[in-house]
Amino acid sequence: MATTTATLTLSSPDVTGHSFTMTQTATLTKAASAAGLDEFTGITSRKYTSAQTDTVIVADASYVHA
Repeated sequence: MATTTATLTLSSPDVTGHSFTMTQTATLTKAASAAGLDEFTGITSRKYTSAQTDTVIVADASYVHA
């Protein structure tokens, strides 16, 4: 079965006066399983022009919980 891999990268040219980049990669699987996802919707990208705090990227209510 194919796998779905997600990568999150956070970067800033001036965090504490120095450039900063953090990257985290994860393989997405079905709940309580090692099986890969059959489908996935929710890939998005946002770029902000100024600093943001406590910003909801995807609302929990947007998903159906089994």
